[in-house]
Amino acid sequence: MNWGKSITVVMITFITFIVVLVTIIMSNRIDLVSEDYYQKEIVFEDEIQAKNSWNKVSEDATFQSNAEHLIVNLPKIEGVDAYELILSRPNDNKKDIRFSIKNTQTYLIEKSKLEKGVYDYRIVCQKDGKELVNVGKHYVK
Repeated sequence: MNWGKSITVVMITFITFIVVLVTIIMSNRIDLVSEDYYQKEIVFEDEIQAKNSWNKVSEDATFQSNAEHLIVNLPKIEGVDAYELILSRPNDNKKDIRFSIKNTQTYLIEKSKLEKGVYDYRIVCQKDGKELVNVGKHYVK
């Protein structure tokens, strides 16, 4: 084999590698945390105020697990009886789940509804016309 054939084989191999690599990368689905992140950036200061308001009136929510349930323990905030819990999967927004919690501080979620892995949680409630927000991460086993 001479130099011309060797260079041609190397170039064809390299081009094939690049085409396969680009095809694999382009076939991966990428989920955004939020579709409307520009609008959320505009009101980000309000989000910070809502988190600070939660921290002033209460401690964070706690999560516990047993074999069948994820147990969410919400703190008692005077004047609040309804919460919204949003569990978001950072890697797949199709698995995000919302729960409306009313008149209870302990909420059970069946583990069969949840896939194992990391969830970002967001707990939102209203007190005296102000929004209170608690955010964090929880790993479901």
